[in-house]
Amino acid sequence: MIKVVKIDFEKHFVPSTETVDAILGDYGMDVMDYRVPENGMANTTLLVATPLGDYALRIYRQDRKDDSAIENEVHLMQHLRTDSVPTPTVVPTTSGQLMTHLPTGEARWQAILMEALPGDTLDNYDSNIIDRIAAVQARMHESSKYFLPPYHEPCVEVLDEQPFIDLIDQESLSDPKLVAFLDRAREYTVDLQEELPHGWCHLDLNKQNLLANEKGEITGVLDFDSATNAPYVVDLAYALWAVHFYADEKRMSQYSSTYKQHRPLSAVEEAYVSRVMLYKNYVTTSMAVLYGYQNDPRMERFFSIEESLLSV
Repeated sequence: MIKVVKIDFEKHFVPSTETVDAILGDYGMDVMDYRVPENGMANTTLLVATPLGDYALRIYRQDRKDDSAIENEVHLMQHLRTDSVPTPTVVPTTSGQLMTHLPTGEARWQAILMEALPGDTLDNYDSNIIDRIAAVQARMHESSKYFLPPYHEPCVEVLDEQPFIDLIDQESLSDPKLVAFLDRAREYTVDLQEELPHGWCHLDLNKQNLLANEKGEITGVLDFDSATNAPYVVDLAYALWAVHFYADEKRMSQYSSTYKQHRPLSAVEEAYVSRVMLYKNYVTTSMAVLYGYQNDPRMERFFSIEESLLSV
């Protein structure tokens, strides 16, 4: 996959032994060592070693989410875990809070500490893992019907935000094919009908946010930072797009078939799948262009996916 740098880098937490130790002090722990995983661009996530064991420490980007949104995220993870979805346990502070804060100068950083789950991130989408991910996602959607977040959040009604396109320097683009592509992306919107079944969704379920063991069993569903109240078909379409991009249409069809064995789609949901996938393709392509990958040969995958979705 085309790798991008972190969004709004200046708003990200820059760790040091002193600041990490200050956060862990709220949990009655001391840091022995820490490292930063390669993936993840929205926030800063550290794998920390302490005398009590290994943990994942997430420090949110400045202005990314307010405290209530993070509490909804944490409670969703807890809810899904009670329904056999392997989400990490969020560790409470010594005062029993599921989130803590670290003031540094003018900034106030929000942080959560989670158990480090077993398993490795996925290298590819093989036939076995496709079925397991699709089944887990269907279970998450069925389970979220009964999730009551601490704070109300309205359901997503339209897909029309193009933050990456607006930041692209159009004058730097020389390929007319790419310019035309971005013009189509800028104009593309998806209005989501009220009758679409909805609930709390992950919205970033791809192989980079999953862990599996040697048997191909899913041992971890990670990174709920994008989770929100949305139509389930949006979450499904985003996952299908990832399979299409990383693998191929055959694996994508397998994923869709397995998902529907566990959670059948209504007719109105079926009508939205390709439309939402196209939106996801436009947004991800724009992000890649913004970070300088417009000449990467893998950009052709975005163009071919658009063509295949427009022909549906």
